[in-house]
Amino acid sequence: MTITVPLTPEEEATLIVLAEHRGLSPDALVRGVVKDIIDSVGTPPGISEETFHREDWYR
Repeated sequence: MTITVPLTPEEEATLIVLAEHRGLSPDALVRGVVKDIIDSVGTPPGISEETFHREDWYR
C-alpha cells in the first residue's frame, strides 16, 4: 500500500535529518514508526489475525 502524506518543507527536512541520524532512509523510518503504532494498537475487536494474512484476502 502506498500512502501519501503531504509535508511542509521544514517537516521533510526534519524527517530526512532524523532518518540519516538513525542510518535509515526516510521511508524506512516512517515504516518503522507506522509498524510501532500498529503493533501497539493490536488487532481491532471482531477482526481475526487471519484477516491480515495476504493469502486470506482473496477468499
